[in-house]
Amino acid sequence: LFANIKITEIPANNGVVDLTFNVSEGARWKIDKISFKGNQKVSTEDLLNKITIKPGDWFSKTKLIESVRALSMMDKIKPESIKPDITPDSKTVSVNLVFELTEN
Repeated sequence: LFANIKITEIPANNGVVDLTFNVSEGARWKIDKISFKGNQKVSTEDLLNKITIKPGDWFSKTKLIESVRALSMMDKIKPESIKPDITPDSKTVSVNLVFELTEN
């Protein structure tokens, strides 16, 4: 979920600069709670069944993107309205996800 990037510049010949990027991923974060905001007609259970990311999973940007894509393919949801909100809790090294959406 969080990464640190350290950039090192090494001057070379003819005004060229070599860049070295050191990426440190940091701690892994678990998904705690998943909820939805804006659903009136579609049940939370139906929405949870559509997404690939689940409570207890390690946070994965890939699964988050897959979940947004799965929700956007539902006829009852406006695809452009889906906005995942990620709230980290550093005490428990977990995150809560709220998918904000608008129904058709």
